Amino acid sequence: MVNIVLLLRNPNCNYSFDNDFGDEICQDYPSLNTESCGWDNGDCPAPVEVYSKCVVREPFRIANGYCDCEVPYFTKECEWDGGDCSAEECLQGHFPSP
Repeated sequence: MVNIVLLLRNPNCNYSFDNDFGDEICQDYPSLNTESCGWDNGDCPAPVEVYSKCVVREPFRIANGYCDCEVPYFTKECEWDGGDCSAEECLQGHFPSP
């Protein structure tokens, strides 16, 4: 069901406005965790400042010295977890620790 208040706050959001939107839980859905949807209506933090296209639930995990080999952290947009690890390390299971 469409929530009219959320729709008015985010008129350019192309999402179905179900229970995920604005529920105080960050949804990392590409269609919801976007600027046009207000970063899940405020449930998610804005992109990591240094990596403007990197949108993650826990930005403190980027470039923290620990290798996060999973998406969305280990992506081109997040510059491979802020340089914490390489594809070879992830494929071989060698993760540098903090």
